Amino acid sequence: MVGAFRLVHETTGARITQWLHEGREYWWTAPLWTLCAIVLACVTGLMLRRWPLIGGSGIPHVEAALAGRISMRWKRILAPKFAGSMLALWGGLSLGREGPCIQMGAAVGRALGLCWGEVALPGNRAVIGGAAAGLAAAFGAPLAGVLFVFEEMKCRLSLSLAVMVGLASFAAWVALRLIFGMGQILPFNAFAAPDLRDPRQLLLVAVFGVIMGVMGALYNVMLIAMKHRYDRQRLTPAWLKPLWPFLAGVGLAFTLPAVLGGGDSLIIALSDTPFSLRMLIILMLVKLAFSLFSFSCGAPGGLLMPVLCIGALMGAVFGHAAVTLDLLAPSEINAFLVFGMAACFAGAVRAPLTGIALCVEMSGATACLPGLLLAGLLAAVTADLLRSEPVYITLRKDLLRNPPPGA
Repeated sequence: MVGAFRLVHETTGARITQWLHEGREYWWTAPLWTLCAIVLACVTGLMLRRWPLIGGSGIPHVEAALAGRISMRWKRILAPKFAGSMLALWGGLSLGREGPCIQMGAAVGRALGLCWGEVALPGNRAVIGGAAAGLAAAFGAPLAGVLFVFEEMKCRLSLSLAVMVGLASFAAWVALRLIFGMGQILPFNAFAAPDLRDPRQLLLVAVFGVIMGVMGALYNVMLIAMKHRYDRQRLTPAWLKPLWPFLAGVGLAFTLPAVLGGGDSLIIALSDTPFSLRMLIILMLVKLAFSLFSFSCGAPGGLLMPVLCIGALMGAVFGHAAVTLDLLAPSEINAFLVFGMAACFAGAVRAPLTGIALCVEMSGATACLPGLLLAGLLAAVTADLLRSEPVYITLRKDLLRNPPPGA
């Protein structure tokens, strides 16, 4: 399921990007793409009204279902989530694929669990295994899939559940490789890491981890504030809430297309394209603002990949500043992309081990592991000290306060 989702997204996304790039010289490209964006927004809004459980990331819904607080009607989730998430990604919204993949994986698990008589939702092992497999397939990261359900979803650890979840994640990873030939998302194997035996380098990574913890806490506050504010907007009817982010995506497609989509292509570009410090700051601020705006409208899509991209951008800004101050060698800037991804994830989601495993499995940057541990753990501790609630806990509380129809 997730392999097919990724294949459709990557194939069609590349075609749309190429079409927009080649069509810049024609005057009719902008109005035509604006019309397409309006149609996509209308269809997405109608889907959200028909199937309200597909809105947003999907992870808070899975967590609430496993707690027995809401239902999981897999027939009303699987195909609509697939299609709705694809429409949002086609429209260029800054949303990730991991939340939809986790929710779709959990829905598949629910369907299979019902086949062998596992009816009760609280602590449903099939749903837990499906969620882990969804994350593993979304990123090609089976270990992160296992850690996610225990560290972030707070599932009770037992040997039998750990074995089942591990096998589900591994099976998803094998299927992704054998059937679709999909490997590492980020080719960062050769990254040089700072030598943490040097006190200056150690302090530099530690300071960066603290900064990212503050950023993670700030991101959560801004995300929830914008979501609540957008829920109260009256410019468009409730079913047409996705319209404004889709239109913003049109403007960015012709001015700063790098910030569109989840951000994996931008992360790769950061590693091999010489950006100026000024351009990096612009990309970081616009990506942050557009990610918050995209998620606040409730369109189907996750927030993890945009969070990773924002972290990588902050790592690039910090690394360039450190080189300017003669605190870091230019060859070690790229390591801060990986540190930033894990630390921003840890600060926002408060699951540092999952974030560290995810970044290593996605990128192959095993040489960065010591720095990842330091930056990620310090980011999580800093965000906790700031009394920032993990983002998925806040979103789950919002979901339970205002459950969608049919939940």
